[in-house]
Amino acid sequence: MQGKTIDRIRQWAEQIWELAGRPEGQHEEHWTQAEAEIAASVAYGLEPDPRDADPDADLPAGAPGSAQQPTPDVDLHDLSQNITSKTQA
Repeated sequence: MQGKTIDRIRQWAEQIWELAGRPEGQHEEHWTQAEAEIAASVAYGLEPDPRDADPDADLPAGAPGSAQQPTPDVDLHDLSQNITSKTQA
């Protein structure tokens, strides 16, 4: 996994942790959820695939891993919950 992808997952997992009220001992679940949500957003075309980027190039504003993140048109948490509920059924 590229460093920028790991950074993006780390940032999103931290946001999930914050939204969950900062519970202790759930870092693996938050990391897994962040991976799934980012993969889903790439699969649905909501974000460019970070693996396609030149690892030596600076990312444009709004790209996964860049300092400026756009506000998604879709709530990624809801998307993840939807995917999770379908896979558990």
